Amino acid sequence: MNININLQHEVTSEDSYELEYLAMLIEKECNLTVKEEKLESLSKVKDGGLTIGIAIASLALSAVGTFISVLAYWQSQKPRYSVSMTIGTQTYTIENISPQQIENIQTTIAQLQSNSTQSNILVNIYKQ
Repeated sequence: MNININLQHEVTSEDSYELEYLAMLIEKECNLTVKEEKLESLSKVKDGGLTIGIAIASLALSAVGTFISVLAYWQSQKPRYSVSMTIGTQTYTIENISPQQIENIQTTIAQLQSNSTQSNILVNIYKQ
C-alpha cells in the first residue's frame, strides 16, 4: 500500500516546514522511509525548494494504526490544519478519530489487499 500526503492549498515556507516535521514523525514513529516531494525554488538560492508532499511506499497493514495515530497527533498539535484520508471510495477525517474507525480503515485496507487491488492511500491536508 502506497501513501501520498498532499497539501490542498498554496504552500508557504511554514507549511513546508510543518510537512517536513510530519515526515520526520512518520519516519521515527512508524519506521518507514518517506520521500519528500519538493517544488523547485524559483530563485537561484539552493535551498532545496518547498516540501509540497510526502510519498511513502509499502505500508504494511500492521503499521496502519501507528500511521493514523501519528497523523492524529500531528493534527492535534497543528489545529490550523485538517487532515482527511481516502482509501478506495472511503474518506475518513483524522481529527478525533475513534479506535473503531481505525479498525474500519484496517479492514478496508485488508479487503483491498486480499482482492489484489493495487490501491493507494491519499492523505489530504487542508489549511483551515
